[in-house]
Amino acid sequence: MRKKISLSVIMPALNEEGNIGPAIEDTLRAFDLFDIEGELIVVNDGSIDTTQSIIDRYSAHDPRVSAVRHVKTMGIGRSFWDGKAAAKCDVVVMYPGDNEMIASEMMKYLPLMQHTDVVIPFVVNTSVRSITRRILSKIYSTLVTALFQIDVPHTTGLIMYRKSVIDEVTLKSEGYMFQTEIVAKIIRNGYLYAEVPYFIKTRVSGESKVNLFGSLTGLIALMTQLFALVREVYSTPGREIIADSATYERQAVSEKRRC
Repeated sequence: MRKKISLSVIMPALNEEGNIGPAIEDTLRAFDLFDIEGELIVVNDGSIDTTQSIIDRYSAHDPRVSAVRHVKTMGIGRSFWDGKAAAKCDVVVMYPGDNEMIASEMMKYLPLMQHTDVVIPFVVNTSVRSITRRILSKIYSTLVTALFQIDVPHTTGLIMYRKSVIDEVTLKSEGYMFQTEIVAKIIRNGYLYAEVPYFIKTRVSGESKVNLFGSLTGLIALMTQLFALVREVYSTPGREIIADSATYERQAVSEKRRC
C-alpha cells in the first residue's frame, strides 16, 4: 500500500492584512476536508502593515501554521524558495496570500501525485479576471510555449511539485517567472506532469501584486528577462530522473513489463 502523500503549502504575502486571515483559514479547512497531512508556511515578504501580527495569531493556535519573514521585500520567487527550504512534506504548492485562489480546488488533485511529479492547473472561469490580464497572460503563455517547446497551458499559479524533484532545480529567477523556470527545467528533463482544471475567485481586498507589463518599459523589461531565462534553461545540463519520483517508478514498471 502506498504511503499517504503529505503537502506543504507556501503562502507568500506582501501587505495582505485584508486577505491573509481568510486565505489561511481556507487552506486549513481544505486540509481537514481532504484529510491531508499538511503544513502551511506563510512567507511575509517585507510587509509594512499588520500582516505579520495576523500570521502570528494563527501560528500560535495551530501547529500546522508557521512563518518565514523577510525584513525587506525580496520577490515572489525568493519567497517561494525560502518557503520550500522550510518545507517538510512530500509535495509543495504555492497559494498566494491574496485569497484569490480556492485551496480545495487544487488539493482535490493531490492523489494524482501518486502517478506524476507535477500537477499544472488551468483556470476554467477566466471571466473573473480583467480582459487586460487575460490577454497579457495569453501572450505570456504563448511565448513560453514557443520558446521552451513545452506544451502546457500555464507555467504560473497553483502548481504542485514533488519536493524531491524541485530540490534538484537550481533556480535563477526570483520574480514572476520563477515557476516558468522550474516547469521548463523539470519537463525538459523528462518528468511526468498532469494538467487539471480549477476555479478561482475575485480578490476581496486590495490590488493584485501581479502586474506583468504595466507599461512599455515593463513590457521591455519582462521580455528581456524572458529571453535571459531561455538562455539559462537551454544552457542547464539535463539531470537523470531521480529514484524518488513517480516518473522513475513508472519507467521502471514499463521496462519490467517489456522484459
